[in-house]
Amino acid sequence: MTEGKRNEKWTDCAEKGLKTEGMSAGYGKRVVAGGVSLSVAPGEVMTLIGCNGAGKSTILKTIAGQLSALAGRVFYLGQDRETLSAAERAKRCAVVLTDRIRPENMTGRDVVEMGRYPYTGRLGILTDADRQKADEAIRFFLAQDVADRPFAELSDGQRQRIKLARAVCQEPEILVLDEPLSFLDLRYRLEVLERIRALAAARHVAVIMSLHELDLARQASDRIACVADGKITRVGPPEEIFGDGYLAQLFGLPSGALDGSTGLLRLPGAGKAPGRDSRECLRGRHRKGAAMQRLITIVGIGSGDPQDLTARARQAILEADRLAGAGRMLDLAEALGCGGVPKLADWRAEAVVRFFTEDDSWEKGCVLVSGDTGFYSGAAGVQTALEAAGFTVRRVAGLSSLQLLCAAFGLSWEKMPVVSLHGCEGDVIGALRQHGSVFVLPGSGSDLARLQESLIKAGLSDVKLFLGSRLGYPDEMTVCVSPGDLPDDIPSPCCLIVQAAVPGTGAISGREESGERRETSAFEEESGEISDDRFCRGRVPMTKAEVRDIVCAKLHLRPGSVLYDVGAGTGSVSVQAALSAPEAAVYAIENNPEACGLISANAKRFGCGNVRLVAGTAPDAFEELPAPDAAFIGGTGGHLKQILAALLLKNPKVRIVMTFVTPENLAKALAAAEELETADPEIVQVSVARGKAAGDVHLMVAHNPVTVVALAGSRRQR
Repeated sequence: MTEGKRNEKWTDCAEKGLKTEGMSAGYGKRVVAGGVSLSVAPGEVMTLIGCNGAGKSTILKTIAGQLSALAGRVFYLGQDRETLSAAERAKRCAVVLTDRIRPENMTGRDVVEMGRYPYTGRLGILTDADRQKADEAIRFFLAQDVADRPFAELSDGQRQRIKLARAVCQEPEILVLDEPLSFLDLRYRLEVLERIRALAAARHVAVIMSLHELDLARQASDRIACVADGKITRVGPPEEIFGDGYLAQLFGLPSGALDGSTGLLRLPGAGKAPGRDSRECLRGRHRKGAAMQRLITIVGIGSGDPQDLTARARQAILEADRLAGAGRMLDLAEALGCGGVPKLADWRAEAVVRFFTEDDSWEKGCVLVSGDTGFYSGAAGVQTALEAAGFTVRRVAGLSSLQLLCAAFGLSWEKMPVVSLHGCEGDVIGALRQHGSVFVLPGSGSDLARLQESLIKAGLSDVKLFLGSRLGYPDEMTVCVSPGDLPDDIPSPCCLIVQAAVPGTGAISGREESGERRETSAFEEESGEISDDRFCRGRVPMTKAEVRDIVCAKLHLRPGSVLYDVGAGTGSVSVQAALSAPEAAVYAIENNPEACGLISANAKRFGCGNVRLVAGTAPDAFEELPAPDAAFIGGTGGHLKQILAALLLKNPKVRIVMTFVTPENLAKALAAAEELETADPEIVQVSVARGKAAGDVHLMVAHNPVTVVALAGSRRQR
């Protein structure tokens, strides 16, 4: 078959495989590769080659849907990819990128089985047929020896075989591979490449990949696409691409360095001592590298007052050839005498990277951020973006708002927790309960108003608020007030410290000096259990104190845990769990309107700012919630199996605790757990009898035995 007819053969079949039309690929608004029009037919292997940074990976990520196309269209099997659902895309196209994946507590087999998720439905439960396909994929890419080992312990080459097996397990009709031979030793490079070709031929899969090994690309590819400066410069069969010396031009190679018949490189002057020209070239490169080593310093400017700058920060600003930062940050640079230095009045990572890459005549750059670079600062995002762009980055610390405010009021801060309200619901009251004082960063004036309202509703109108606004500026304001006296109009930026009425105790008393409990009090000491009569109950069933203690112990909550209290009732378990783990997030899920009111009342009574009411029916109410680390099921409405399945789908390692009074419901739960392949249950039965006065004596009154069942996630995850 002639080369022209060979190209025509693949192009004619491309409508049934992969096709791009005028596709532009890039990041944000920056185009890395433009006008990409390619077609890969079923059974064809196309390889992208080109220098580092030419745009190969960006093209492949965009074809695979990892990046959105900035222009043009991508077709899977003749259909515009944008018209396909996520599940349909996943069934048609699989991808293996060079990015390192780090799944937690998963074996190699678990990773491969993820390739079946597009076929498992909403609950993600694998069938025997799914597991058989995973086994076949593992054997296909010679990964049997590592499949049952923890993925995190595998070498890079072993992980690569697992990732390739996962892609095959997905049964795609289009396969996108970015440097699939990365990390593989010589044996596996040949084996894997041979199997990729066999896969394309046997299953009629359209394969598009990138390779740096030109000799292997020549042998394995039906067609090769050359990429340079974000453009497809040539497409054709290997004989055509390798035949006329074009590749030497593509890679900037000296004459004779590439053997066009094999794709192998030749080292010019191999076996000879380097001549004078080579030595001079090396010396020249060294001088150029030293001169153009570009350093960007991210400087924390503290309050913005030049007197607050450290000597190192001042030096970095004065030595900078280019400066970036928000407008008020640049005012500081102007005050230091940097008026003639090019500046960018923007702190966003994308704009900062563009500013420092658009000109290469500078050696030292500087990005200014308020406060300290490591304290609720945008420095981390900017640093990551700059380092990804190839710059050397360092940080210089500054004074944080926490330090400035504590100094203004003569307070110590070494044990003070920090709660940010910027775009999130921080638990100020929970931190206050635990530590006695807390530093708060409001995101806006409305955050302050909500904090004021929550403190007053929780019965904490006697706490002290140490408020600071525009610290370090000429119009700085500092004031100490109670929540009820908080000023209405506070200039931004501001911060405050909330301190308990009895400072230094590490806890907050909810009792008046007389010893009588206030009706609106949020807190009482948590040294022991919370008696049942402390809760607002109404007509809603409640988990009793002794059972709550066992349930909370079985949940294994830690700082940062997410807990679902399903069928929360009065919220007694939610409250006790929130008090036992103040840094956990507790979602009380309930569909009974009366119970919802009781949950809110009890959360306020006990000052549990980390309890969030979710009014809805499980498992539908789980949809928008973060994945749970633990769940307590107190009520199911007859949907226990569906609730268990949904919890395991959200997190296969979730710890589930349930309580039962009747043996029939217990049997149903154990049967559902077995069907869903959960870990072996822990079962405890509690029999409680409470003393009741009867004249001069007390009689023990028995309560119904309660069975507590704990499930430690999916059996396969363990």
